[in-house]
Amino acid sequence: MNSIVLVCYSPDVAVPDSLRTGILTEFPSYGIRRIQAALVSAPSLAGVEVALVERKDEDVSAYVSEIARHQPDIVGFACYVWSSMLFAAVARELRAQLPDCCIVFGGPSAHADIMSLPPYLDSPSWLNALVVGDGEESFVELAALASHKPADLAAIAGLVIADDGGWKHTAPRPPIKDLDRVPSPFQLGLMPAKSVAYLETFRGCPLSCRFCQWGVAAPGAAFSEQYLIRELEALAETNPIITYLVDAGLNLNARAFRNLVAAEEAVGFFRRSALLCEVYPNRLRPEHLDFLSNCAGAHFGVGVQSLSQSALDSVDRRSKSKGVKAVIAQLDEIGLVDIELILGLPGDDPDAFESTLDQALELGVNVRVYRCLALPDALLSRPPQGEEMVVNPYTLEIESSSSWPGESLKRIAARLDQRVASSGRGFIGPYWWQFVADSSKYVTAYANASAGADASSVVERV
Repeated sequence: MNSIVLVCYSPDVAVPDSLRTGILTEFPSYGIRRIQAALVSAPSLAGVEVALVERKDEDVSAYVSEIARHQPDIVGFACYVWSSMLFAAVARELRAQLPDCCIVFGGPSAHADIMSLPPYLDSPSWLNALVVGDGEESFVELAALASHKPADLAAIAGLVIADDGGWKHTAPRPPIKDLDRVPSPFQLGLMPAKSVAYLETFRGCPLSCRFCQWGVAAPGAAFSEQYLIRELEALAETNPIITYLVDAGLNLNARAFRNLVAAEEAVGFFRRSALLCEVYPNRLRPEHLDFLSNCAGAHFGVGVQSLSQSALDSVDRRSKSKGVKAVIAQLDEIGLVDIELILGLPGDDPDAFESTLDQALELGVNVRVYRCLALPDALLSRPPQGEEMVVNPYTLEIESSSSWPGESLKRIAARLDQRVASSGRGFIGPYWWQFVADSSKYVTAYANASAGADASSVVERV
C-alpha cells in the first residue's frame, strides 16, 4: 500500500449578485476530511500517502488526471445526490486507466438501492465496495488489507461489496459508541482556514421521518465535553466565517447539547463566531434559546415540511403544526430564520402545499422549498404503504405519486419559479427555491463574514 486518494465535489452555491455578499457560497467537504483524519491517524497506515482531490467543476477528465497522477492503490469518493452521477463517470474512466485500483464509494448516496438504479447497473464492473454507516473505521480496515479481492473485503463489517456482477452486504457494523475515538480533521489541521467550519456533537436522529436518511441510525452516542472543548479550540484556530452544526438538529440530543453548552462555557467560541444550525420546532426549550442568544450571530433552518398534519403523519414526521408560528417568532428575534418546506411530499397535495407556502411567507422570514427526493434509507427504500411513486433515477426527484399527479408538480414548480423571480430577492437552486424576506438582513448578517473578517466581528447580531 503506497497511496490513497480521497475525492469530493464541492460546488459553489449559485446566488444572485445582489445577495452575493450576504450568503455563503463555498462549503468545503467535511465528510471526506473525517475519513482523511481517520486514515492519517491510523498506525496501520503509517507512511501511506493520503491525498485529497476537491474540485468545484464537473470535468471528468480533470478528475481522472488529478487522481491518476498519484498512482493510487485505493480511491474513495464522497457520494451525494449532486455528485453520484459525476463520480460514476469518473470511476468508469479510472477503472479503464487503473484496472487494479480499489474504487470505493462512501457517503449518503453510497447505497445498494442507488446502485440498483438504471444509471448504475454496470457499477459492479468499476466499483469494488460501498462503505455504509459510520465510515471512518470501515475505511481504515479496508485500506489496511493486503488484497482487495471480494473474499478479502467480505471480512470487513459495514461494506456492500461487488461480487459476481451483483452486490452483497458484509456483516453489519454497529454505530461507534465512543465517538471521542473518531479523529477530528480540525484538531489535525486538515480543514481550510477562513471558511465555513463544521461541528458535530452526536450522530443519528431520534426521529424516523420517511423523507430523511437521518433516522435510520438511532442516536445515543455523543461527543464528550472534553472532546468538544478541544474541537471548539481547534475551530477557533481556523478563524471561520461561520460554523455549521451538522447534527440532525441542535435540540434533538439532550446529552450532546449539555456537552456543547459546557464546552462553550469553557472556550467562549460562539461569543465570537456565528452558528448555522437546524432547529426542530417542537423541542425548542428556554435553554436552547439562551444558548443561541449568546452566539455572535445565528442562522436557523426550521424543518416545518408541511402545515398539513395528515401529510406529516403519512411520512412518520412526529411533529405538530400547532405552535410552529410562535417558535418562528422566537427564533426571528435572535437571528436569520429559514422555514424549510417540501414540495411533493407523499400524503400532501397541491392545495395543502400552497396553503402551507402562503402561511409560511406571511411570517416575514425566509422560506426555502425543497423538491421531494426519494433518498436511500428514506423514501427510496421505505415508501409509505400504498404510495405509488415515479422516481427520476438520475436526480432522485419524485416526479409523481398517488397524492401528487405529475402535472400538478410541474405546475407548482413553474409557479414557484415565477414567484421567486417576481419577488426580486430570491434565488433558485437545482433542488430548491429560496424566498428571501429581507435581503438587507442577509447582507447585514454575512457581509463581514464574506469579506473574511476576524472571528470577533464575523456576524453582527441581527
